[in-house]
Amino acid sequence: MVDWKSPDTVLLCERVFELCATGSKPWEFLVSLPFDWQLVTGKRSFRLTFAAYILARYFLLAALVCGVRIVNAYEEINCRAWNRAIYAFAHLCFAFSSLLLLLRVCDATGVFYVANVGCLIHGTHPADAIYVAELYMCAARNTAASRINVFVSLAFDLTCLLVMLVCLMRNRGGYLWKYLISQGIVYFIVTAASYLVPAIALILDLNGFAVTVMAVTATRMHRHLSDFVSDDSQDVSFRLGTTRGSTTRNSAPSGPRRSKQIINVTVAVEDDRDRPADLHADDMFPMAKIDSGRGRDSREDLGTI
Repeated sequence: MVDWKSPDTVLLCERVFELCATGSKPWEFLVSLPFDWQLVTGKRSFRLTFAAYILARYFLLAALVCGVRIVNAYEEINCRAWNRAIYAFAHLCFAFSSLLLLLRVCDATGVFYVANVGCLIHGTHPADAIYVAELYMCAARNTAASRINVFVSLAFDLTCLLVMLVCLMRNRGGYLWKYLISQGIVYFIVTAASYLVPAIALILDLNGFAVTVMAVTATRMHRHLSDFVSDDSQDVSFRLGTTRGSTTRNSAPSGPRRSKQIINVTVAVEDDRDRPADLHADDMFPMAKIDSGRGRDSREDLGTI
């Protein structure tokens, strides 16, 4: 029978989970690479929120690369330095992933985010590891010092998602609302499930799995929302030419001069995909009713004189 409390078994489980988390990230990274390329080439307008998105993705990638290195050490290495690098990259990934959620509910969870970042910084310093020659890997030590990070991050991320869902439920309507509700519910369930495993089996140090899932869900939510906005809203620009009369005092027979003025107009056109099938076109455009009413005889509105 397997001795699940044996140090060798715990270390082997750590290696398995580290490799599983690392194996799932390259697929997600390659699938979403065109989105990053659009930011680099300037095809997509850059905003400050994209900075948190990029940093969360690439800090996670750096943490996983360091994780693969320490669980496949065929010769003695500086395990303490590698382990602290993993903690630093992973905690930075946590911070920027949580920031993507914070930006949607900033007023309600701003102070909570500061506490979360403080716990992440506090948990980086005591990280330590030793080399285990029999297993060709580094074994983390003093993992109990960072246990609070899992619970604080879990509480913060779930709070952000809950606040976002509550705010959306209070302001219903529109295709974008339905899209955000579906995204929020899915990522709420996935995030809660990913934190549940390391929270219960924290003694096995399975935090790498939670880091990967948290970063993937937060960045995919931000990327899908950006794609939704860019696909359903298009800026249509056109030019209107108007003539403005200016009377001159010259005695030329050509008459008054008219100077042409060009006005640039930008209109945001958005698809309304959730319009009910039985809704009349006039109900979607109430100004059409006003215009059609102007064609009637105005005496009908005067009453009896």
